[in-house]
Amino acid sequence: MMTAPASTSDICYATATELAQRIRDREVSSAEVTEMFLTRIASHNGKLNAIVQLFEQNARSRAKEADEALARGENWGPLHGVPVTIKEMFLIAGTPSTLNSKRLRSFVASEDAVLVKRIKAAGAIILGKTNVPANLQGYQCKGDIYPEGKNPYQLECSPGGSTGGGAAAAAAGMTALELGADGGGSLRVPAHFCGLFCLKPTDKTIVRYGGMPLPEEARGFLVNMGQAGPLGRSVDDIEVLWTIIRGPDPSDFEVAPIDWRPASGRSIDQLRIAWTDRFEPHVAGAETRELLAALAARIERAGARVQKTAPAIHPPADDVFVQLLGAMLGQDMPWLLRKIFPRFVARGLLKGQPNIVRLLRRALKMNTQDYAAALGIKRAWVEDIERFFGNHDVLLAPVSFGPAFKRCKEGSALDFDGKMGPYNNYCQPYVTPFNASGHPALVMPLGISKDGLPIGVQLIGPYWSEPELLHIARQLAPLTRGFVAPRGF
Repeated sequence: MMTAPASTSDICYATATELAQRIRDREVSSAEVTEMFLTRIASHNGKLNAIVQLFEQNARSRAKEADEALARGENWGPLHGVPVTIKEMFLIAGTPSTLNSKRLRSFVASEDAVLVKRIKAAGAIILGKTNVPANLQGYQCKGDIYPEGKNPYQLECSPGGSTGGGAAAAAAGMTALELGADGGGSLRVPAHFCGLFCLKPTDKTIVRYGGMPLPEEARGFLVNMGQAGPLGRSVDDIEVLWTIIRGPDPSDFEVAPIDWRPASGRSIDQLRIAWTDRFEPHVAGAETRELLAALAARIERAGARVQKTAPAIHPPADDVFVQLLGAMLGQDMPWLLRKIFPRFVARGLLKGQPNIVRLLRRALKMNTQDYAAALGIKRAWVEDIERFFGNHDVLLAPVSFGPAFKRCKEGSALDFDGKMGPYNNYCQPYVTPFNASGHPALVMPLGISKDGLPIGVQLIGPYWSEPELLHIARQLAPLTRGFVAPRGF
């Protein structure tokens, strides 16, 4: 028997795992929950441009089917009846996947991505697709097709990129959970800018088939460094979605079956915590440094062994990331575009970073020997990081220089505590190293800036340590601020 109706805010800001339990317990129906989310989207999405494709009719129909199945005693899975959103890049049959780019404006998927099939099989109700920057490039949500995405904490600020629409939707209570992806901080920066939790899994542990529309002229499918992952409002939520999407599929033989070792169950006083507020020569801003130092002190008082230290990250990270990115971008790029592309990004995203532009220009000309050399640098560097984790269970680090920056023309100089600096240096040095290395990284809310913007902390672990990272995040959660809903939403 259903209990008294819950309020829209109570439902839309509940975690996905809480909602799933309440639907299973018949406290509320999936149809009621879905209607509340659709009402909320109608009220708030116009301000945020977070959800760019809304599947209103399908969502209502699927929710009704979920309730009917439950009445028959059927349980579809851990997200039975729970409304979720999907990043625009993922294929859903009969819907566009444009990457917010004119060159893919007419692309309509003929089938569901493997991960979308898994999410549907777990019982979720897909509300719609969320906003991305053009070609998934950049830390803002602006492109050729959709209106610019905004941050619910301050509309003049960026929600992050490229999973910016999903982060804004989750923070504003317009979805319970988001499937995103991270190829250069694309989950972690939006989670940090919008006060959320996310998980970038270990490289090559999540199937990629259907995760990206390919133009008709594409000949190759070399994908480096990008991994799909969950974004939500609690550790439990990102764990449940990660569990649903992980694992091999015949479509992607690079993803091997892994016998995931369960979390250790250690209490906080048994953990070895490393932390840093910089990856030399890049030092986080004053507010970020202060919040990280305060967290480290609280962890130490709780009994953990705490040490301020980090493995050497730069310059190997820049070298590996840009070379692998160049190989991926250049695989189907005409020779003329390969020649002019570095000049184009030097005036935009990479303005003020001639060294990175030089690396990219070289990467776009790579031959087989150059590519092998890049992989060799990566291997030696990853081994150094893994040795670091022989003495530390986790590394806590900044996600960017500071909180969300004001929306601006890409490549504009940004404020680095009173000094103007290169646009790309605000986020890139803190997140792309772990795309390049392939290590798993989790982001959780840490605190709020003096201007009322969220600041997150990044938890990095050794290869295949996701269960332990999630466990450590649960140990640290009582020492952090957690998710705080934006005012006005």
